[in-house]
Amino acid sequence: MKTKRIVAALLLIFMLPCFIVPASANSAQKYWSGVDSTGAFITGAQGPVVVESEKLTFDISEFPMNYYHDEDSFLQYSGRVTAEYNFFNPSDMTVTATLAFPFGGCPDYAYDYKSNDTNRYGVKVNGESVNATVRHTFSYPYSEFELEADLPRLSDEYIKQGIYSPDTTVTLYKWGVSGVEEGRYPSASIALDIPKGDYGRSYYLVDQHGAYLLPDGDLRVSCWVNNKTEAPAVYLYVFGEPLKSLPTWKFYKDGGTEDGKEIGGTASFMGSESMTLIDFALENYDSQLGVSQLDWYNAVVCDLTSSVYYFDSRLATPEGYQHNYEGYLMRWYEYEITLAPGDRLVNSVSAPIYPDIDGEYSPSVYGYTYLLSPASTWADFGRLDIVINTPYYLIDSNLEGFEKTENGYSLSLDGLPKEDGEHTDLSFSLCQEEEPTRSSNGTGLWVLMGILMLLFAPIGLLWQGIESVIGWIGSLLS
Repeated sequence: MKTKRIVAALLLIFMLPCFIVPASANSAQKYWSGVDSTGAFITGAQGPVVVESEKLTFDISEFPMNYYHDEDSFLQYSGRVTAEYNFFNPSDMTVTATLAFPFGGCPDYAYDYKSNDTNRYGVKVNGESVNATVRHTFSYPYSEFELEADLPRLSDEYIKQGIYSPDTTVTLYKWGVSGVEEGRYPSASIALDIPKGDYGRSYYLVDQHGAYLLPDGDLRVSCWVNNKTEAPAVYLYVFGEPLKSLPTWKFYKDGGTEDGKEIGGTASFMGSESMTLIDFALENYDSQLGVSQLDWYNAVVCDLTSSVYYFDSRLATPEGYQHNYEGYLMRWYEYEITLAPGDRLVNSVSAPIYPDIDGEYSPSVYGYTYLLSPASTWADFGRLDIVINTPYYLIDSNLEGFEKTENGYSLSLDGLPKEDGEHTDLSFSLCQEEEPTRSSNGTGLWVLMGILMLLFAPIGLLWQGIESVIGWIGSLLS
């Protein structure tokens, strides 16, 4: 087991340069309602409110450390972004809009995912602070933000999707494992077959490391063997209809599941327990993360439904659930604005912004991403001014035309930028030196990591591939 942990740690360390810190984004309309001059209540796909102009200000007077050893030093990091909107309501009705401003999660170089780094930030309307709720949605670490996919996850109700609803029956089955020769088979695995056509339920094998679609359509899933007779060694959750009969377990050497290569072992059934999905979802609820129980439950459902990747709905591998959602939650400010007919107001949102760190350069290069595309949810969008207040050098940007100023750099655009007819986002890099030097020994590693990401994406499948490699290496070293 020590060998597996060492290899896993090394693989993750090598892959870290590929990962990008989640970005901040513009405020998007979550929903809106209006009351016209006759008192009629109106809603629609897009409200009438327009953004006459936006000023986007980045205050970056320091770069973050590669890792923070205590919470106080992390909370002193001052990098922030402020979006200031000038809203106008050209309609003849009073409009109330609920806005959602995503600003990612804590970066992996933070001291702790529980660190409350939002106290110095917030939302204002016409210069006055307004109530803004910090909401959370499920998001794979370092995944790209997609408005159409991420915004619906910010639900005010308990999400119901497929077989998953708050009162869905969840049954936990437990087995003890014995009789496997650990000295001879240090990387043994145990597996069961999920029958084809079994769509009335979904399976979650705790600590699963492999999943294979068999020629007959059955699905074989496996996990590492842990010899325990007193305490359960295998946990199997079944969502939906309970099992009509217990599955047959088989044991294999070297982490494999190939027919004809079974080894000896015994799986002793040790009982089951029933619960609802909401009980399952909140079993490991951690209030210290500052997440509401509603958002936590909805994150679990999104995790369950988005983790099926190459297989069908029979199999769930909830990564975030396994990690208690540290690093798997995107944060949002949610707030309301109200404009009477012909009204204008100034709304500003301030949030922390964390760059990705490219250590292949000397000195390091810090990359920032800001999602402009959510602003496309407004009826119209006027001028966009971008200001970067920083003592550092602007190395590159995907938007052309930045000018050097006394305090940094600036750019003015007539509307949201587009590329090939689609709204594009803002990304730029800063460095302490104008021409950093790139290391010559890192190119091969980047190419290798890029190939691995293509082969094993998404992250859920990547981790299972890594675990399979770990088992193979472990068997060689044993």
